[in-house]
Amino acid sequence: VFMVLVSVYLILRNPKRLPSYATSGAVFGIAVLSKINAIFVLPAMWLLIWQKQTHKLIRRHSITLWTFMAGSVTSLWLLFAGLKGELLPYNSNPESGAFEKITLIDTLKFQSARGGDPKWPWDPTSNIYPNAADWFIRDKLLISILGACFVIATIMLLRKKFRDQLLFLWLTIILLVIFIVRGGVVLGFYFLPLLPFAALIAGFVITWLLGFIKYKRIRQFAIVIIASLVIFFSANPIVQQWSKDETSNQMLAIEWIEKNIKDKDTLIISDNYALPYLIDKGYKNVDYQFKVEYDPDINERKY
Repeated sequence: VFMVLVSVYLILRNPKRLPSYATSGAVFGIAVLSKINAIFVLPAMWLLIWQKQTHKLIRRHSITLWTFMAGSVTSLWLLFAGLKGELLPYNSNPESGAFEKITLIDTLKFQSARGGDPKWPWDPTSNIYPNAADWFIRDKLLISILGACFVIATIMLLRKKFRDQLLFLWLTIILLVIFIVRGGVVLGFYFLPLLPFAALIAGFVITWLLGFIKYKRIRQFAIVIIASLVIFFSANPIVQQWSKDETSNQMLAIEWIEKNIKDKDTLIISDNYALPYLIDKGYKNVDYQFKVEYDPDINERKY
């Protein structure tokens, strides 16, 4: 999310200079390497470049340059997999169906098929419904404000003068929603990329609405009232994300391992949060549980 926002900023900072598009494309490539879900924002990035360049030939050149830089950085993933002999599909075991070797293409196919049969988002048994409901329960106020502002922004897009400011943000949210409802597996953090773009839309819409108040002092008073209501409702005991400590138990588990497992060569299957800590503390045979389950190289070598 951070890298996508930086990529957007690099374009908006100086949209008339071609180096802005080169660096923005490279940063977007890093975003894709960080989390491949960023690829869904690609059409919106092309739209942003199209909006910021007015000359037809410069538009094409800017989009080509940006795409080339983004693709060059992302292709390092393919190059690395190819050099390790882990790029092209590999035969699976006909009896168990398990892969005899983990490869990039096989992994992408496996990941895209996760989630089972697609269901409607409002179906309680779908992958989307429980995660969306969890977000709403934890922060009703934020979700309600962002949702209302998005609806208002959608209406505002009917007027041409608002499209340059809102269309990119609106399209980004639509593309991310399409990714969520596509029918695959949905995890809670998949909703995170929606927040900064929805917040930017909310800022634009609220500023536009406050503009209807002619008198400056009344406008300032309205801002104070809105901020006070947000703070008041955010102090609700149900909203725990501001105060709940969810990492102490994880650190205690790591401390327990350090105190009770003295042999640094012990085979340990770990959750991903503990993996870097245990490796940093000198444990030599620690593997992430997902890799132990699916990577035959690790499974056959150690377990």
